[in-house]
Amino acid sequence: MNTYYDFSYFLPPDAAEAEEALEKIKNEIKNREGVIIEESVPSKKQLSYEIRKNKDGIFGTIKFLLNPENINLLTLKLEKDKNILRFVVRKIQKKDDARSYKKRTKMFVKKTVPQKKQDEKQIAEIDKKIDELLGSTELN
Repeated sequence: MNTYYDFSYFLPPDAAEAEEALEKIKNEIKNREGVIIEESVPSKKQLSYEIRKNKDGIFGTIKFLLNPENINLLTLKLEKDKNILRFVVRKIQKKDDARSYKKRTKMFVKKTVPQKKQDEKQIAEIDKKIDELLGSTELN
């Protein structure tokens, strides 16, 4: 079963090198029987720090489907490519997967006593106090 992945990358600012590296990335995904679903338009960004003497680079993302067994082979192959400055591959969840949504939100749901039961308890305590007060004033 194929899994959704998000591949984010920084390529050198030189357009020819970046285009060549991007084609290598796409070919490697396709060679591993992956299917490219969505691709962002690469844009030039300034880097926070120099990477291989580059102060800026071309940033982009590719979303694709791939068998989880092939993801390690893909990352190992791309790590060896000198034209890719940095990259990260993340596994992403399908947006309409209801079961995973329930699992993620389950730990954030605060278990509380229903409001009606709390109100009944408070009313019972108040009635008890009133009875005590009224009972003590009737004796005097």
